[in-house]
Amino acid sequence: MDKYDHAKNLIANKQKGAAKQLMKKYSFNLIEFDIHSSIVADDLHQIGGVWKHILQAVEKMIKQLPDSLNIIDTITERASHLPAYPGLRNFNNGILFSSYKRPTFSEMKDNLIILLPCVYQYLSPQAVICIRKFIDFFIQCTGKEFREVDLQKIEETVEEFYYYCPVFQDRSVSKSGFNFPKLHMLSKYTSDIRQYGPLSSYSTTHSEHKHIEIAKIPARRTNHR
Repeated sequence: MDKYDHAKNLIANKQKGAAKQLMKKYSFNLIEFDIHSSIVADDLHQIGGVWKHILQAVEKMIKQLPDSLNIIDTITERASHLPAYPGLRNFNNGILFSSYKRPTFSEMKDNLIILLPCVYQYLSPQAVICIRKFIDFFIQCTGKEFREVDLQKIEETVEEFYYYCPVFQDRSVSKSGFNFPKLHMLSKYTSDIRQYGPLSSYSTTHSEHKHIEIAKIPARRTNHR
């Protein structure tokens, strides 16, 4: 019997004093704690993080192609000559991950919109479908209003995305391959939306932006001491 079960038995036998001493000694409590439900969906750190992994895998796939330098130049030219349209950003330095020094979530969202038209002919059909399913998931789950049928579509899209994910398994920069906690969190989005509402209600994007305004920008004006 471990210490946790022993403390439960002490409480059941009305020996609360002994249970408190045991909990204090070994620094644990008897509250049932579900780590899965305590972590909520977050577009900034989870969707943005997964997209960075996809972008790195795509770049690795392209660099393995013959004549990869000319292909990258072609992709960069496409990304820098987009027609003027609200919501479209031109990436003059390229859209592959190595083109960024410290990519922001805003840049990653703009990258997500235009990546596929720029690189689709250089990737396998499975990789193209996988990226398309992730883009569909991003658009679906970042809405403002949801019906049950909408949430069911999101769940179907996530399942299809997971089905095609193995295409990036050998190209992932992660030590565990294309298998990491942020990726698994995508399956939790619909349950969190049902319980807490749209992602915009509890996204860390707002606090992160305020942190830049309140902390980072003023810090740049100091002598950093």
